Amino acid sequence: MPRVVPARCIGCCLCVRACPVKAIALDTNKKAVIDGSRCLECGVCIRICPTNAVEFVEPPYPLKFKVLSNPAPPKITGIPGRGTDEVKTNDVTGRYRRGEVGFTIDVGRPNVGTTLADVVKILRKLEEVGVELERENPQMLILEDLRSGRLSYEDLEGIRIMSVVLEGKTSLSNLPRVIKALRDVEKEVNTVFSVGVICRFEDDMSIPCLKVLEELGVTPMPFAKINLGLGRPLVTD
Repeated sequence: MPRVVPARCIGCCLCVRACPVKAIALDTNKKAVIDGSRCLECGVCIRICPTNAVEFVEPPYPLKFKVLSNPAPPKITGIPGRGTDEVKTNDVTGRYRRGEVGFTIDVGRPNVGTTLADVVKILRKLEEVGVELERENPQMLILEDLRSGRLSYEDLEGIRIMSVVLEGKTSLSNLPRVIKALRDVEKEVNTVFSVGVICRFEDDMSIPCLKVLEELGVTPMPFAKINLGLGRPLVTD
C-alpha cells in the first residue's frame, strides 16, 4: 500500500488534490499523510508525486488484493489494467466465436469504490448462470483463494478497492439468463457496475446480440468499440 516518506515530501499537495477518495491530507508539518482505511490503492499518488515521496509497501495478506484497482501492472498478477489486455484490444483472435457473447463488467467507480465481497457476489452469480469466467482475469485470484480455503468471504467484507473489470463469455442463447442474473445481483451489492456486451458481426454486418438485448428491454449506449483485427490472425468461425 502507498506510504509517504516524510523526508522527500515537499508539501506540494498534488497527491492531496489527485486522490479520488480524499484519503490524503497534510499534517501539521506540511507533510502528506495517507489514511490507510480510506485508501483504495489506485496508485495515483505514486504516479503524480514529483519527488518520489510516495512509495509502495507490500501489504499483508489478504490486503494485497487492494492493488487490483491499480491500472499499472500489479506485482501479484503481472497483467496491465484491471482486466486482461486482450479483451480491451481485439476480440477476433478466437476468444469470442460466432454464437457467443462476451461480457466486461466494470464494478465500482472513483469516489464510489466497491468491496471485494461485492465483486465475489457478482462473479458467483455469473458462474451460477453458466458464464465461463476468463481464467487470466486478475480477479480470479480471489476466487481461487476462496476455493482453496486460504481466504474466507468474511475476509473480503472490509477490503475496499476503486474498481475492477470482470470478464467472461457464454452462448448467445444464454444472454437473457445472464442479464436477469445481473439485474438480480444489482439489488444485492452496495456499489455500481456497467455491463459491456461483446459480439461478433454477422456476414451481413448485423450484430446478433442487439435484437436479444432490445427484447429484454435493454437499450445499449449509442457508442461502441469495433475491433477490425487488422494485423492479427482472423478467426473465421
